[in-house]
Amino acid sequence: MKPLLVLVAISINFLLPKTALTSEALTETVSLKKQLEKVEDLQAQHALIKNKADLKFYQTITYPGFPLNVFSSEYVRQDFLDSIKFSEKGLYRFNPGTLSTLTFDEAYRLLDLFGMSNLAKHYAAPDLTAEHGSITTPYLNNTEYPLLAQLRAIDNQDDINVSDFDKLAAFRDFYDNTILPELEKKNCSERGHHKTLAVLEMLYTINFFRNDQDIAGQYLACFNDYARQFSESKYIPSLVTDAYKSLLSSRLLEAANKLKQQYPEIQVGDLPTIQSREIKGPSVYRIAADEATLIQQAFSFNKRTEVLVIAHPYCRFCQMLIKDIVADEKLSQFFKNHSRWIADETYLSSIDAIVDWNKKYPMASLDIAYLKQDFTELEEWATPAIYFLNDGEVLDKLIGWPEEGRKHALKSLIETHFPDFEKSL
Repeated sequence: MKPLLVLVAISINFLLPKTALTSEALTETVSLKKQLEKVEDLQAQHALIKNKADLKFYQTITYPGFPLNVFSSEYVRQDFLDSIKFSEKGLYRFNPGTLSTLTFDEAYRLLDLFGMSNLAKHYAAPDLTAEHGSITTPYLNNTEYPLLAQLRAIDNQDDINVSDFDKLAAFRDFYDNTILPELEKKNCSERGHHKTLAVLEMLYTINFFRNDQDIAGQYLACFNDYARQFSESKYIPSLVTDAYKSLLSSRLLEAANKLKQQYPEIQVGDLPTIQSREIKGPSVYRIAADEATLIQQAFSFNKRTEVLVIAHPYCRFCQMLIKDIVADEKLSQFFKNHSRWIADETYLSSIDAIVDWNKKYPMASLDIAYLKQDFTELEEWATPAIYFLNDGEVLDKLIGWPEEGRKHALKSLIETHFPDFEKSL
């Protein structure tokens, strides 16, 4: 039910000593970081499929035992192939829901073609998310659910000319002009099991990006219809968790708390105390000194040139960025003096990670955006995104932070917009 995921980690447990199994341990020292890079490069080099040309060749193989042919449905196989995206280092994006139709062994062999076999445990049936305390929903293929296929096509856009705000507008248009008319014809209590699941996936995906109260309310109403009809469904834990997150990110806090009381078994973090108020324009939640309270504050752009970074603690590339900053004394001091850092509103329910980040990296203390739609000046919310602004006007931006880093490009932008950078340190 989740939107397409960008791959953010590759397990290397089988190549490193048992004392260095966690991602935190792997990135704590330069030597271990170099080991990680070597292992990832080794996996990429030995992958059978590294790019579009490789995929085009190998998907023509019809031998039933070939891993690309493990899907029981040709439709799901095609959905998987259509969702694949490559970077210079190999596979970086695919629809993980397609793997939910496979056994662990099938998923392992399939991902091994791309040098990522150790990701199989996160996606393969039968119990994909046991470690998170929920069960995934079944994969709904594009051919049987054409409206869902249209939505996934919007979600899967990665054209460089498509901004986040273009995508947000496309989702809203799809909701207003496609989903709402369909629900007016036939609501979720009249749709049956899998068609209701398809509506729920569409509503969750849109609200994941939009965080609109009306969309979250529609999701809750549809979920309640589903739960009444299929009270014994094994998918309810996953659906109720999604409903809770949608309500929370859309600021329907009372409804979120009520749902949590109704389903006490759902695995979600405790909701912090939230102090909100009516604010026109962009605003952020700041974590109070008690580390359990969020205080809403107005956000205004500085009249002078500043740097604004969009990041979050769970982003592997943000972790690489901050570690490169910390390792460079001049960069660390610059960001302490000239930058502000923001995470988007989807992290409202799990502030522990942000608290830990802020303690560890005080020069990059994160606030949480109230609604990213209010920050109309910022078109990209991919993480990390580094903006150079003056009075809200974007002068330059640097999107993404690859494993090899982009320190030269970053320092070049700093020197352009902060000509006294070296002297001020």
